Amino acid sequence: QETPMRRRVAAFKARPLPAPKPAPPTPAVAAPPTAQVSPPSRGGFAPDMVAFIASLGLGADAQRILESQLATADIFDLETAQCLEGDDWREVGLKVGTRKKVVAKLEQLAG
Repeated sequence: QETPMRRRVAAFKARPLPAPKPAPPTPAVAAPPTAQVSPPSRGGFAPDMVAFIASLGLGADAQRILESQLATADIFDLETAQCLEGDDWREVGLKVGTRKKVVAKLEQLAG
């Protein structure tokens, strides 16, 4: 039995679908020039920081944890590390033993 609702549904299904709109053209953009810098060393650390970390004599796991904590705190070079004090290193998350080694080595470098 044909009802008004069935006629509307049938008319809706029978209507032609609109043509899809074309995608807007993508403008050609040249990439900005990049500065020529030396490739970062292990983990993005500056070479002086890599040497500093190695000089601490930490085990592989402790060194990996230290590198992770330094990267999280955006400490990638020795100059930045030398700006920090004991409490700062605690905030970075270093455990007591590692923190003591880092602070002692930095004091030794400072002379």
